[in-house]
Amino acid sequence: MSRSRSAQTLAALTALLTLGLGLAPSSQAAEEGASLFRTYGPNGNAHCDGSGIISGHLTDFGTAVINETNGKVSATVVITGGRPNTRYVIRLIQTTSDGEDCYTVDKVVRTKEQGIATVHFSEPVLSDANGAFLAVETGSLFGTPGYVTRTYYY
Repeated sequence: MSRSRSAQTLAALTALLTLGLGLAPSSQAAEEGASLFRTYGPNGNAHCDGSGIISGHLTDFGTAVINETNGKVSATVVITGGRPNTRYVIRLIQTTSDGEDCYTVDKVVRTKEQGIATVHFSEPVLSDANGAFLAVETGSLFGTPGYVTRTYYY
């Protein structure tokens, strides 16, 4: 199966799984539960306070689901259009007034030969956070190309 065909199949399965779990699309209110986000890149940048995306456009790089429940914020990142056998660093950036969480790498993942990878993780909600978004960067912190999601508010 070709790389693009594999990526399309994985994206379709992710969408079906997401719909099957009843996850709300990102345009719906956060109180309805988890939200599904597409990535903006390949020069994706966003304000650390969650106030918006600075650069990038919608891509087929991957998707993410973000949710907050019981004092924890969780994320599932599905990379479907990455470079083969490439290291990506992932930041789940909680939107605080001082932006303290903006520089913390939360996970590192390496794509398979097809350029795909999936990772799930969670962390405690920071005391003054009111939302979170994801940044995925190639190789290292602030590596390029980089991708971001819109902010999930809780």
